Amino acid sequence: MPTDRGERQLLIHESVGDIPTSPKGKASCIMSTVEEVLKSINRRLASIEGRLARLQQQDTLTKASYSCDETAQLTSEHGIRTYRPFTIRLACKDGRIPEAEKLENGNWRIPKDAVQRVLDEGIPPEQRHRGPVS
Repeated sequence: MPTDRGERQLLIHESVGDIPTSPKGKASCIMSTVEEVLKSINRRLASIEGRLARLQQQDTLTKASYSCDETAQLTSEHGIRTYRPFTIRLACKDGRIPEAEKLENGNWRIPKDAVQRVLDEGIPPEQRHRGPVS
């Protein structure tokens, strides 16, 4: 049994193990551990959120193909970016949604996989054609 306070503190510090004995060192060690735990939780949460988003979209996309209006509505609800129907039609016309098919009545139909890609990644940017450099 320790007889004075100094001996008692020495025993306490020895029993702690790898934790530094100074208050500043202890705080730094604890903060480092907390930071690692929070990073781990954040990674797991992001993974769970991604899975939930994919499940929601799978439930959302139930048809084989969609109109430009329907695709625009889906982008406003589930996409990384919101597009207007005009923008979707223009992207179909420009070939930026290559799987889109123009019907005899002039309307576009966009397959489910292409709609999913637009929701996940957005519409590819326009390709600017440059003339010859003079």
